[in-house]
Amino acid sequence: MLAQVPPDEQQPLLQVLRAMTAPDRDRLAVLVQRTPPQAREALRRALMSTSDANRSGWLELQLER
Repeated sequence: MLAQVPPDEQQPLLQVLRAMTAPDRDRLAVLVQRTPPQAREALRRALMSTSDANRSGWLELQLER
């Protein structure tokens, strides 16, 4: 996910990833694998716009789709 991120957005994404729990990072890994490459930027933007408090639930909802 980081390889395609513009340099100025890498640090904020790293902060989000570090703040996530290990199970949430595992969920995100599955979600990224299921997401077509052309849709990953939208996924990243949605991830970044989701608050820490809501991120776990958001990931669960995304995996159910």
